[in-house]
Amino acid sequence: MSGFTARLFFYAHQCARLGGADTAASARRADCVALNTLLDGEQLKYADLPALQGELKFSPEEWSLLPGPAREIDLSNCRASSGDVLRLPPARQATPSQDAWNTCVRACADHLWTCRKASREGAADNCQAAYEQCRSNCPE
Repeated sequence: MSGFTARLFFYAHQCARLGGADTAASARRADCVALNTLLDGEQLKYADLPALQGELKFSPEEWSLLPGPAREIDLSNCRASSGDVLRLPPARQATPSQDAWNTCVRACADHLWTCRKASREGAADNCQAAYEQCRSNCPE
């Protein structure tokens, strides 16, 4: 399994947290909503859960870059939903210009991730500025 599923998980997680409190309990509920969203939307199969669970283990440094409070994400505590959850839109083939933009922005984001992991406190603003500059050069 690639990190793409973990990215989808965090995207769905953040959508589930919109308007909610910033607490560990809220984050755990959002974890379960995210899981059920991916399962119900057929973005994830039950057989892939162990691999996803393995991808969702982070160091304290990594948690400083991720949404929500640092916690152990335990998807085995989540109950299956009735299917009444946020659905991710089906994937469509990107246009050549969208593909170029996606490739460019992902490269910028990868540099941002690497910069933030390597930076000490206070230097993260430089990382964000470099990301914004990189992204401004991406084709529209």
